[in-house]
Amino acid sequence: MLAAPLVAVTTHAADLSKWAASYDPATMVRFIPVELWTGGDWDGNRELRLPAADLSFGKRGEKRISGPAAWTRPGTGEAIQVYERNNRGKKQLFALSSRRDGLGRVFDSRYGRDCIDEVKFPLGLWKTDETRVFDVSCNNGALRRKIKVTIEKIDFEYDGVPHSLQFHWVVGDGKERGTDMHYTYSPGRGLVSLDDDSQGAPRAAGRAKTGPPPALPDDDSQRIPQRAATRARLTPINIIRPFPTTLYMTTINRAWARLQFPSSIGQAFARRQACISHRSSIPRS
Repeated sequence: MLAAPLVAVTTHAADLSKWAASYDPATMVRFIPVELWTGGDWDGNRELRLPAADLSFGKRGEKRISGPAAWTRPGTGEAIQVYERNNRGKKQLFALSSRRDGLGRVFDSRYGRDCIDEVKFPLGLWKTDETRVFDVSCNNGALRRKIKVTIEKIDFEYDGVPHSLQFHWVVGDGKERGTDMHYTYSPGRGLVSLDDDSQGAPRAAGRAKTGPPPALPDDDSQRIPQRAATRARLTPINIIRPFPTTLYMTTINRAWARLQFPSSIGQAFARRQACISHRSSIPRS
């Protein structure tokens, strides 16, 4: 998994005892509090609350979570409490879902969507390998989005911090950029790693779907056979394969022959030069 480390904040060992109690190995069930998302201290209380948050993270501290604050939903006029997440000019507002099973966006400056009960981060009681599917209504029902959340690693150590959480978040078929994501959160740090598996994602930001590109040759002796092989792949017989018609083959082969005339001219010029040199070498009587 190609993942980008996002923070450089430490958590004291004494603070982790409450996080250890959040997971029951016998039932493989974990209580996930809001503080795991905000990166704040957690007192072990299993009541979902919206504690004050003020977290800067990212490689250069360019990302920030703050709140909660009152906000009025444009579509319904409903007043709700939201967290604000800023990332280099991108603004997002997150609120607790009505089911109290996750945090989701109610505003994103990149999109003109107003969604109800989106789940971007799971909250409450979740089990190892559990998958939940959410049918999210946006823009007063004009748009519906299917979101699937799967717990991949419910309690593990990441970058030296125990009791981290990793989950898989997919929207629809996951083909568009940013719709097939793997997130990792750690106590006291919040988001520490993300991995984009969607097809539109840059290779550096997600898992490699193909092998590495072939190494470039170090010298021309290796490049020349490669050029020849490339040229061979472009011969008329390969080009014509989808169209096995005699007329097409005749036309394209003639065109291909015309493309070779620079080589023919070069050979003729070389023969002429040889003849001139030969004549000049004959003694005149």
